[in-house]
Amino acid sequence: MKVKIQVVIESEDGRVQDVEEVACLKRGTLTAEELGLNLAEAKQILHSVQQSLTNQQILEYTAARLACPDCGRKRPQKGHHAIIFRTLFGKLTLNSVRLYQCDCQSAASQTFSPLAELLPERTAPELLYLEAKWCSLLSFGMTLDLLQEVLPIGEDLNEIGRA
Repeated sequence: MKVKIQVVIESEDGRVQDVEEVACLKRGTLTAEELGLNLAEAKQILHSVQQSLTNQQILEYTAARLACPDCGRKRPQKGHHAIIFRTLFGKLTLNSVRLYQCDCQSAASQTFSPLAELLPERTAPELLYLEAKWCSLLSFGMTLDLLQEVLPIGEDLNEIGRA
């Protein structure tokens, strides 16, 4: 048996924007080990869903900030750089566009990164919360071991938005 899992991303009006296969599971004769998902498969599926979702969110967020909010002109791009963002489900390497400030605005710097402004901490609040909660109950090392065993937080799985 083969099971394919897909992420379908739709726009607000219901149009399909993207379809991506995130996993393909193959099963043979049923054994106790192959009944349902194992932890490694669940982590990989979670990683793949996170990658698809985050990539689309970044594309939409960046596209909405290309135009100057004051005059509406499209701001030129200076380039891209990677931002590492730690989440409960692994590290994300995010492709962050760098834009020039519009001539109609006075700004301290000539360029800016909308994504860097959105994510100054580079760590998801949910991950910070769980680390703090578990570290108050256990040593940091034991907390890290526990979270890594059940979540893909310590793995360099995610490569989001690479052009």
